[in-house]
Amino acid sequence: MWEPCAVSRDWSADRRRATAQRGRPRPGSDGPDGLRLLPAAIALGEDRARSLGHLASEGFLVSRSGSLARHREVLGAEHVIGWTVRDTWFQRRSGLVTLEATTAGGSQRVQVLDVPEHDGLVLAAALTPDLLAEVGYRTPPSQ
Repeated sequence: MWEPCAVSRDWSADRRRATAQRGRPRPGSDGPDGLRLLPAAIALGEDRARSLGHLASEGFLVSRSGSLARHREVLGAEHVIGWTVRDTWFQRRSGLVTLEATTAGGSQRVQVLDVPEHDGLVLAAALTPDLLAEVGYRTPPSQ
């Protein structure tokens, strides 16, 4: 007797069943995974904020960032060939910017994350006053 090689299957019923089960919590779970991970995300965010830092000293820019893996970058002021100021939507709401010292070697830039805009421009002017004077920038008055 002849038997078919393939079995017909109602794929639309499987799709409806999977869609209906998607919104249900798994057995033994207290709720969505995102809510259970929220305390860990908050702790990582606080740790990242604590580890941020920058320093301009003796002709060097030092920047520190990271949470689980901390990074420290050092760049001599004489190696800075330009500055870039970037901000995201969230940074604009907080009055913060990311200041990038661009260079021709190494990683091509050193980032100073989440620095107040005024402080970032003062930092750039302290390290490379001649470079900023070329584009007509003057050091802002202290606040």
